[in-house]
Amino acid sequence: MKALVITDLDGTLLDHHSYDWRPAQPALAALAAAGIPVVFNTSKTYAESQALQAQMGVSAPLIVENGSCVHLADGARIVLGRSRAELCALLEAQGCAARYRYQSFRALGEAGVQAQTGLSAEQARLAATRAWSEPLLWQDAPERIAALRAELAPLGCNVLVGGRFVHVLGDCDKGRAAQALRERLAPQATLVALGDRPNDVAMLAAADIAIWVPNAQAGPEAGEAGGWQRPAQPAHARTAPAAGPAGWCRAILQLLHDGELRAA
Repeated sequence: MKALVITDLDGTLLDHHSYDWRPAQPALAALAAAGIPVVFNTSKTYAESQALQAQMGVSAPLIVENGSCVHLADGARIVLGRSRAELCALLEAQGCAARYRYQSFRALGEAGVQAQTGLSAEQARLAATRAWSEPLLWQDAPERIAALRAELAPLGCNVLVGGRFVHVLGDCDKGRAAQALRERLAPQATLVALGDRPNDVAMLAAADIAIWVPNAQAGPEAGEAGGWQRPAQPAHARTAPAAGPAGWCRAILQLLHDGELRAA
């Protein structure tokens, strides 16, 4: 394997609002023809990711719940995070709900998740099948996210900001998971990573070719004027020519055209 494409989903390969991936179809087809795997590295669950693979015709390992678990094609797993039950118990023991304003995924329930995300009932059901993380619908001041992160770090937890939720997970991230997968599959492969949010920065830093996909949507770490602040990126990161799956498609096709992505 000469190359491996690892990508975020929401706001990157999927449209932020509609979750549509079809604008990226030409690039997905070109990668398939070249024998280059496309690995989802997402905050989504294993069940959600499998359903999307089936829709897109993609067959590759999966990295789920912000790097908490790597699912290999042979059914083996690389577990890097902590169980959701353990994380929820820790949040309760710390009394976080009394000191920070948020609604947990568990408290929202499937109907609440559907209302907050625009997912279908079935998609919300799959989103609720979490094993390694607890997303929080953040309702506190943006700077309080850093306070929660600092509080939980000594307890072996990470706090990452995604497109719609703040995610509490074990001591892991998308970058470490991407590195673990490359070491297992193809240590010499060129790693291409695409993402659009703060929780993607570690993955971009781990990549040989890093593509930042623009996203103008406001997130939990919005600036004083309500505009979303682009997080610090690795120095070698490039920027896709457009947002969402259209930008993803154009960036990948350009890499293939220029010979930076080579067939297996």
